[in-house]
Amino acid sequence: MMNRITFDGIKEKSFKSISKHINENIKKNNSKFNILIEKFNYDKNPNGGLLENVPITIKDNIFYKNHIASCASNILKNYRAPYSAYVVEKLLGEGAFIVGRTNMDEFAMGSSTEYSIYGPTKNPIDPKFVAGGSSGGAAASIITGIASIALGSDTGGSIRQPAAFCGAVGYKPTYGVFSRRGLVAFSSSLDQIGIIGNNVGDIAKSAAVMNGKDPHDLSSYLDRELKHLAEYDFDSYEGERKIIGVIHDFSDTPISKEIENSYKKLISELNKMNYEVVSIFPPFLEYSLPLYHILANAEAASNLSRYDGLKYGLSNNEGNYFERVKKARTEGFGREVKRRILAGTLITSEGYDIDLYKKAQKLRVLLKKNYDVLFSTVNFVLMPTTPTSPFKLGEKINDPIAMYNNDAFTTIANIIGSCAISLPLGTTSGGLPIGFQLMAAPKEDAELLKFSYKLMKDLG
Repeated sequence: MMNRITFDGIKEKSFKSISKHINENIKKNNSKFNILIEKFNYDKNPNGGLLENVPITIKDNIFYKNHIASCASNILKNYRAPYSAYVVEKLLGEGAFIVGRTNMDEFAMGSSTEYSIYGPTKNPIDPKFVAGGSSGGAAASIITGIASIALGSDTGGSIRQPAAFCGAVGYKPTYGVFSRRGLVAFSSSLDQIGIIGNNVGDIAKSAAVMNGKDPHDLSSYLDRELKHLAEYDFDSYEGERKIIGVIHDFSDTPISKEIENSYKKLISELNKMNYEVVSIFPPFLEYSLPLYHILANAEAASNLSRYDGLKYGLSNNEGNYFERVKKARTEGFGREVKRRILAGTLITSEGYDIDLYKKAQKLRVLLKKNYDVLFSTVNFVLMPTTPTSPFKLGEKINDPIAMYNNDAFTTIANIIGSCAISLPLGTTSGGLPIGFQLMAAPKEDAELLKFSYKLMKDLG
């Protein structure tokens, strides 16, 4: 339907022709789907490199020096980044260029990109439907041919879910594979920068460039297994026989019949192709969503407390300190962000923290131990990315519980810090994309990407 920009296609074109192609796609699609909230003036990067002439977009919560990074929030609408994110520096250093910043749910809190001061991003397959969130603009920029790769953030599924809804590939790395320096914090123990792209190969080459030990982010590390993916011949991948764990019982997890039937059909196809598929019962999967919201909201309340209208956020000179803070936060934060801040404040309040936050931390440790055992018996876990297909704009905006259920299958990877990828492996009867997620053990990113490439190739 749309002329996407792949790395292979870029090799055959000049920077001038790529820029023309991008500008035409922006003119044709941007206002229709509300993808970019700022288009940059871009020139050919003189450095050349592994990603020469590759156009990228960045989510509005990722820093690009001297450009606005508003997190789609009124409280930061005029905030300019004082430096570029580490991963942005790495990409620019290898010849990529930035087309613009993409729309998102405010402070990455949402599953539809409807919670934005810039208005909702619409699904590029059918604008009556949502693009997913919170990186909806990033996913739409790939499908509409505005960029080859899009940087987003994934705290509980915010890369994989919009990738699934729009028909793109969405990769959430192991916690620490990419530096978080230059990513505005939502939930620091869950947040990860990730990549949305047209295919696994493009994402893998970008990941090889973005990975690296950042001296200013103690949680980042150098994964040498990713470095060789920059020049790796994915078609040569054979590897030892991998075991895929699949689920047959969704009684404790909300899922639509259409998604469940598509999942069963995919499993049947894998069996026919002689993939080794075994039944598993992912431990505590039904608890991952409430656990995620306890942890994420608690950390969000802490991280967003810095926006006081004095040093950060809307500034004003009316009244005393408390009145100024109240005015800045009342006018600056949107409804969903306020809801999560209030929930997080309750969770960490005296008298509730023992029953909620501290128990959640213990359960998180238990989940990690149980999934370590699971990944000692299987190489990958295959699940639906989302429990439903894309829903219509406005359908769930006033039902936060229904909106939260969209993350039922994605939050577990963030909780245990593992890597996961959403692959476009089907469509609904109405032609909307369906994504399926492969999850691997922490630090198995290289194998996950290689295997995902092979799987996509085999399934055609």
